[in-house]
Amino acid sequence: MKNYKILLLTSILLPLLFTSSCDGEPLITELVENRVNLIIKGTLESDTSVQAWTGGRPSLFYLDISEIRADGDRFANYRLVDKIPVNETNGFFNGNGLNYRSDDLYIDSKYDNVEVYIRKMGFNDVTPSSNTFYFDDEDVSGYDFNLNQIRVEGSTDTDENLVFPLYVPVAGGIKYDGEGEWILEVRMVIKNNLKQYTTSAGITFWAIADNINDVTNESSVGYIGGNIASIAYAYKKDYTGTITFSGGTYQVAIPAEDDITEYVNGKIPPYITTSGVLKNIPVGVPMKVYTTGSNQAKIINSGTYTSAGADVLLTVPGENANR
Repeated sequence: MKNYKILLLTSILLPLLFTSSCDGEPLITELVENRVNLIIKGTLESDTSVQAWTGGRPSLFYLDISEIRADGDRFANYRLVDKIPVNETNGFFNGNGLNYRSDDLYIDSKYDNVEVYIRKMGFNDVTPSSNTFYFDDEDVSGYDFNLNQIRVEGSTDTDENLVFPLYVPVAGGIKYDGEGEWILEVRMVIKNNLKQYTTSAGITFWAIADNINDVTNESSVGYIGGNIASIAYAYKKDYTGTITFSGGTYQVAIPAEDDITEYVNGKIPPYITTSGVLKNIPVGVPMKVYTTGSNQAKIINSGTYTSAGADVLLTVPGENANR
């Protein structure tokens, strides 16, 4: 009789789970809670204190990412294909970021790296303008520099294409407990980090500048440098505070367990601003704070940092620590 009742109850409830709710979506989707919001940014700065575009540049950035993983966990197994205006208002370039569809991570797991599977990256404003590449089911005027893209390993360029995936370190790791709403931000420095290259075939195109080992012309070596500077970090929404201090061109914070000398060769600090207020600092995580007068290119390569005082530990949400 007991088994019969369970079977009867299941037969009644199961169809209800898959019927439509009042907004037309299957009810089952409303029972699945996603606690991880993934944001991607194309800036050095971690907030909206982003420097304005300077110098010559193209007007459109083509980005195609097949998926994003965390230490192999396919939590964001969704494709993003976007034509991003190179301006001050698009979220990718103004510090707000773009939302990337994702699912939940495994509870009580720790993640140290994010893998971004970049299929294509390119810009328009190519010479000759008749040069095209296939993007989002059509031929577009521009150049897919991702074909020639490499990433630095130590201080020497390699000939191995490492953008599929691009391994992005997570500062402090993700210690995911499944409680509350989490934000995972992934930054790749594109803004104010561009350069023109010329291929052996005479095609002049825009791509990411190489701030580590400069390559002046693709035809001289068969590839471009364009090492992608990146970082990722995670925090729990409404469980953060701020750190306020002044000095230098940028104010910086890193997890106290890290050494600032680790942030070289394309690994950028997780928290960096020009505003004097570092936001979204996790509660309960000791942080080292620094100032730097280095410019963006120098920071990507190997910045010079000055300690801004003792480590900071926020103890309650909304707290502001003044240095």
